[in-house]
Amino acid sequence: MMDWSRTGSYLHLALWGLLLLSLWGGGWLLCARVFKLRSRERLITGLATGLLLFILFANLLAQLFALTVAFWVAALLVLGLGLASVWRSPTPLGALLQDLQTWPALLALASLFGLFLGINRGLALFDDYSNIPLVSIIATGDVPPHFYLNPQRVLDYHYGLHLLAASLTRMGGFYPWTALDVCKALAI
Repeated sequence: MMDWSRTGSYLHLALWGLLLLSLWGGGWLLCARVFKLRSRERLITGLATGLLLFILFANLLAQLFALTVAFWVAALLVLGLGLASVWRSPTPLGALLQDLQTWPALLALASLFGLFLGINRGLALFDDYSNIPLVSIIATGDVPPHFYLNPQRVLDYHYGLHLLAASLTRMGGFYPWTALDVCKALAI
């Protein structure tokens, strides 16, 4: 844990885990109620939907609020949308509990995540002037990020995955390069 974390605190990791569970839960409920998906597809699709909505909302809210507040409000907004979709649906919530029986798909997701995390581990160190500074800049609260070689210019770059890595850096206490490795493995 110490080589992954700048803070060495399990509390920071637990808080980011709570943030991840809230956006995953909201994405899962949205996918279950809005899209016509099979039961075995909803949990993993819910994770992807929750992450995408979290990135979108965090990007918008970080331009108005402090970054930590923006991350929490974005995650709670995703969870709130999921709960609102359940409230508006005539199908009982108990019918969704069968989605939790898709443990082989979750085991496959965890295995692939572990494989790609092992492959990605340390590769970002060779990317000194692109992705790691961008994650660091966003983690300081500079959203949209400014170009680090010319702070007068806003960086015109797609930074969705970097924003997710910045949330792991800021709230989970990870180093920027480790957070980037984790987020790339999750995206792959």
